[in-house]
Amino acid sequence: RRVTFECFDNFKAPSNVATSFINITPFNDPPVVDLNGPDQTGFDYFSTIPFFENNAGIPITDIDVTLSDVDSTTFQSCTIEFTNPDSADSLVTTTAFSSVTTSFVFPSPGQPSLFLNLNSVDPANPSARSQFQSVIASVRFQSSSQSPATYDRVIKISCIDDKNTPSTVATSTIPVVSVNDAPVVDLNGPTTGGFDYSTSFKEGAGPVPVINPNGGVSDIDGTQMSECVATLSQVFDGADESLSVSPAVIAQLAALPNPITVSYDSAAFELTFSGASEIANYNQALRSILYENVDVDPSFETRRVSIICVDTGNGATINGDLPSNTAQSFITVIPNNNAP
Repeated sequence: RRVTFECFDNFKAPSNVATSFINITPFNDPPVVDLNGPDQTGFDYFSTIPFFENNAGIPITDIDVTLSDVDSTTFQSCTIEFTNPDSADSLVTTTAFSSVTTSFVFPSPGQPSLFLNLNSVDPANPSARSQFQSVIASVRFQSSSQSPATYDRVIKISCIDDKNTPSTVATSTIPVVSVNDAPVVDLNGPTTGGFDYSTSFKEGAGPVPVINPNGGVSDIDGTQMSECVATLSQVFDGADESLSVSPAVIAQLAALPNPITVSYDSAAFELTFSGASEIANYNQALRSILYENVDVDPSFETRRVSIICVDTGNGATINGDLPSNTAQSFITVIPNNNAP
């Protein structure tokens, strides 16, 4: 730039003309990543809607995330760094452009972060800033875990403009909420359809198990049960009928590191296992339940044993302890014709 100076005295006589020359050196302004959008203060984003277990995925930015640069309309690249992923966590994009490539760098020993890198296909012809913005706006966080860890996920995003000037780093924080899933009681075992079981009791032949040897309880997001209750109904022979567990099994359950207590209410025909313990231990208990009828002339009507279990909540944020379905064992009673 050039600035000229000329002065006049009181007789209006002009001075010489002096010139100042100003050299302007352009400075590239860095790009700005605003995950919050222009309608909110700051550049970082904290999701007010947490990720709930089994959710299809939630955005990692506000809906009006903005990439800006006062002197550039094209970008070379953007980097999305997921700093603390759990093993079942992932990032997915739902928008793509032929001029912007996406690539992942997965966590490895000594490198815990998951990187999603966005790059211009041709560095000599950087891609439009708006395209990078659209891809970032489409990124979703999701977890396939049925028991996701409930710490906040932290994702850092930065971009580089067409003059290789980096932006500051903006941070996205995603809260995660786990939801307790109910356990499932399957008396039939996993290889047979349905959850109920049918068996028969023959008079005088001794007690019979009320579930399949492969039956039991399972929980997709837990490892322990707090209680299981088996209730005998359609009782036609009164106190001659009962549910029981052998003394040896009771002793084994009581000696476990996480013991299970066995109790029986003869008036209600209700057998209860209680105490927080591993699912395998509860399956041992359930598979040991026996039906007995010592009546010498038992009624032949079908008996029913209903079994329900309750989990321990599994540390979930939502639902707490949950009961299972009620599975039923149907016992056909076969009387024996006693000799006179």
